[in-house]
Amino acid sequence: GVPPVQPAGYSPHAAYPRAAAHQPGGVYGGAPGAPPAAKPGCLLSVSGVPPDFQDADIRELFGVYGSITLMQMNRGSYSAGSAPKQGYVAFDGEVGAQAAARALDGKVMRQYTMRVAITPASGTPSPGAGPHP
Repeated sequence: GVPPVQPAGYSPHAAYPRAAAHQPGGVYGGAPGAPPAAKPGCLLSVSGVPPDFQDADIRELFGVYGSITLMQMNRGSYSAGSAPKQGYVAFDGEVGAQAAARALDGKVMRQYTMRVAITPASGTPSPGAGPHP
């Protein structure tokens, strides 16, 4: 068996940013790790995303509110196929982030209730980011 030849510059992780999440001690199957770097007021903490939503679906859902600069989603903690996704979506400006949080927080999609909140640099949802009963 000759090993397959990979193209120059090939990286098994380049096309699959979530591949690293499978490493031991990674964030796969649990809560998202530390929030990614983003401009203050532009990073949203997102949870309750239907498990069958792909990245493209999430971009489409959030993209109507502004230009997305970063998206980092992980599956929830129970049985990989049925757990809602959670993670972060960053916008290039506060206006888009605030509009998305207002419009999407509490939205029910395929029986899952989404939670969307502005995340300050500390990584905890900010008070008053939206109505949370």
